[in-house]
Amino acid sequence: MILQPQQTLAHSRLVEKIGEGGMGVVWKAEDTKLGRMVAVKVLAPGFAEDRQRLARMTKAAALPVQEALDVARRVAECLGAAHEAGVIHQDLKPGNVIRRARSRAA
Repeated sequence: MILQPQQTLAHSRLVEKIGEGGMGVVWKAEDTKLGRMVAVKVLAPGFAEDRQRLARMTKAAALPVQEALDVARRVAECLGAAHEAGVIHQDLKPGNVIRRARSRAA
């Protein structure tokens, strides 16, 4: 399926393609239920048949809310320090966050 701007997927109206990589295409979209802009990742063709690729999209277990907020705060602090040093992280994702002892993120 070739996607185009203004096309609707579920309750998201595609606006413009904003990125593309090995796993698929990322679109800027309007969530018509929430009335706000969101990012929608559309998986590359054949992705659904590849169990290893699908496993990358599944998280083993959710963190308790307070722990998730703590990790998010620490990641934001790390990103802030990187930005102050002139470094821009271009591949931020859960797999690139390392949790060390005492839930410290690096």
